Amino acid sequence: MKFKAHVQTMYKPEIPDAHGTSMRNGLKSLGFEGVLDVRTGKEIELDIEAPDLENATQIIDQICKSLLAHPVSESYTFHIEPRNTDATIENKAHEK
Repeated sequence: MKFKAHVQTMYKPEIPDAHGTSMRNGLKSLGFEGVLDVRTGKEIELDIEAPDLENATQIIDQICKSLLAHPVSESYTFHIEPRNTDATIENKAHEK
């Protein structure tokens, strides 16, 4: 079966986000005074092939742990969509 995975990575709350701070300061200078904080991250889409949704979930989790999210500074979430149905599963990884 073919699947599309949507992975989101974010800095963990205890990790300073210099890019987010810069964006927040820029927004304030543009007059957006109500913006209290900005956190940045990445969104990655992957097309994969796996025997079933459970296997696809395991593959994506391993890809996130191995390459897409730094285990010390980033957390990640993902959801996977089978390419030919409307079913969706969402998985959240534990932060380490």
